[in-house]
Amino acid sequence: MPLLVGWAVVGSTQQYLVGGTSLLLAGLQASGSDPTFARELAGLRREAETGPVSDLGRVALLAQELADDLCRGSLRPGDAVAFARQCARGAELREFCLCPQKRPTREALRAVSEGGTLALCADYN
Repeated sequence: MPLLVGWAVVGSTQQYLVGGTSLLLAGLQASGSDPTFARELAGLRREAETGPVSDLGRVALLAQELADDLCRGSLRPGDAVAFARQCARGAELREFCLCPQKRPTREALRAVSEGGTLALCADYN
């Protein structure tokens, strides 16, 4: 019986991570006005919701890069309100997806996306 309980906890944790990632991606998607970014974020959100939990690291890295691009795009025309909103959504995504004990560098995240293992909370299940 305890084994079944343990699996239920792991399943619930994985659902929490997938759902939380999806929700944060939706917030990031809603923070921008560029339809190209919106489509890309919608695709990442779909991947987070339907793909294996082990892919959340790659999805998080791509989403963070899109968030950076969104923020830069808001700075070009001087849209400070959009910039602040997008920065906040990007920070929320990063805080949720990366374990607080391990803050990898951007270079480490890129290496991970090429086949390594990201220190995502999902990896500890």
